[in-house]
Amino acid sequence: MFRNLAPREIIKALTKARTNLTNLNYLVLRFDSLPERYHSKAFEVFLHHLQKPIEFPLLGDLKERQFVIISMSGLSALGVAYYSQYESHLVQCWPNAIAWAKAIFRLRLAQEPLRGSCLNAIGKMFYLASIINADLLKDDNIFDFAIELWKGDGSEEDDSFSARPILSCLDIKENWIVDFYKRLGWDASFLVRTMLGRYTAAVASNPTFLTIITVTDISHLFYKFVQEGSPDPVVDYLTHYPAVIPTLIKGLQAVLEDTDQTSEHVYAIRCSFLVVATLAPFNINTMRCAIDSGILRASLAFASNPERFQCEQEAVSLMNALQPGLVFRSVASAAVASMKNLAAKKIFDLPQMLQSAPTLFREEWTRFESLLLEQAVIFNLFDNGFAVESGSCAYCKKIANRKDFFKCSGCDILLYCSKKCQECDWERHRGDCKTVNENLGELLSAKISRASRRQGILQANRYWSSIVALARKKEIPLSDLGVQIVYDSAPFKLDVFDCRKVDPSSVESIISKEVLRASNEGLPCIMLKITHLGTVDIYMVYLNDDRGARGDGGARLTYGAIYVDEDNNKLYPATRDVVSDIISQSHALSKSNWRELWGKKPFEILVKEAMEDNVTY
Repeated sequence: MFRNLAPREIIKALTKARTNLTNLNYLVLRFDSLPERYHSKAFEVFLHHLQKPIEFPLLGDLKERQFVIISMSGLSALGVAYYSQYESHLVQCWPNAIAWAKAIFRLRLAQEPLRGSCLNAIGKMFYLASIINADLLKDDNIFDFAIELWKGDGSEEDDSFSARPILSCLDIKENWIVDFYKRLGWDASFLVRTMLGRYTAAVASNPTFLTIITVTDISHLFYKFVQEGSPDPVVDYLTHYPAVIPTLIKGLQAVLEDTDQTSEHVYAIRCSFLVVATLAPFNINTMRCAIDSGILRASLAFASNPERFQCEQEAVSLMNALQPGLVFRSVASAAVASMKNLAAKKIFDLPQMLQSAPTLFREEWTRFESLLLEQAVIFNLFDNGFAVESGSCAYCKKIANRKDFFKCSGCDILLYCSKKCQECDWERHRGDCKTVNENLGELLSAKISRASRRQGILQANRYWSSIVALARKKEIPLSDLGVQIVYDSAPFKLDVFDCRKVDPSSVESIISKEVLRASNEGLPCIMLKITHLGTVDIYMVYLNDDRGARGDGGARLTYGAIYVDEDNNKLYPATRDVVSDIISQSHALSKSNWRELWGKKPFEILVKEAMEDNVTY
């Protein structure tokens, strides 16, 4: 170690490093122990080797290339602290370092013993330039070389590339992400698959310093694409290619489990998580995929160790963004399965992790679990025949199971019990039907979802007392009532509106007209609008006859609020509510133990027992 050597011996070692490869390699490997007052002398030694002429006899000599590559590693080892003090030294060595890097990289030597060290040194030099003197990276030739380094050297034995140079260029100018994609010349599919392949290869091997750097850089590049206005084809492929999220989650878990943790590990994990946290809420499929792949466990790991990972806000936002997905069966089913898997892991201590997490995360997790349990109960009830939808013939007003009617094929809105009733109602309905069919029918048909409508009807029945109170507050007659449920973010919004005041040029006006007609004739009909991820579904629905005879919700205050009004006042279901009853009994049977609740799922048995008792709303 240099610290144990006398000054004269250190000077001698530095002098020998000009001519002796072993001494030069020792200098670089033990550079951390070299006293700072000798760093400038070391810089001169490293620069000496890079100032040699780039000629083929020299370039083709393995030993001479090793002198150059090791010296490049030495220049990069000087680090930010040195070049911050001696910026001119970085400017001085930069042309030589780039010239030699291009020459060695373009040799395409598959058997180059220091190929990994060379690429790592080049990457570090680009990084240092981005920190110390960004002007060094603004030349188009430098940008093109960074792209060349990302593409790789084309060797068949392995994929030799460096991502850090292009990342360093992208860090100094945000809109270069678009230029990078254009100059790269790859289509989105090949780019994303290449990134995933390189990421997978890095995490699949035994973790080393270089593979961890690769994981960090590629996850950082992913993050650039999802955050900085990247080309639409890339974003589209990232959000629709099913391997992206599972690969990143598997990778961050592998790095997380490595026993030899460094700051580079932390950054690699953080970058991977930030990409997943950005992609996961994109749509229903990405939410389900993320949950299936273990994002709940990962989020808990990050939130419970905020000082280490410093991404607690992203974990909080992700937990909130996943909640709207739980109203869909596929997402809720994936979440229930994930919670069951966590419950089966005896060493997984959920209460302890939540205790270590920030308050905001605990609040989001608590609401996530509450909502998940409610949705699990609702879907199980639906599967067992609960809350059969009612419908009414638009002509004779007969009320029965919605399945007993057929829809008008023109507007896709009105229901009829027979062809005869449809024919009798045609004269009245002809104008509206033609309007919808010509201008709005395709839009309306595409948005209609039985599952969404069925849940909306259930919640309107459950929260009827709150809905009535909101209508009175806004002075809306119940005969003109419309109900809107917004699932864009949690807690969900539940509000009311006047059907008479909808936009006359919209789809709503057609449905509003029919709702008001049915309501004025005494039918329990309302207009229901459901908003989810920016999409609005509009329905004409019929509520349960006994919705007003089940109390005011005061007894449900202890179970938390999933819905609020437009002023963020908490809303609660009616006193007599089968969903709340089953949730309460599930907590009682599991003794409020999360492992019992999700491991044994007592709510499934309770749903069957309730249906055997012919329970209604």
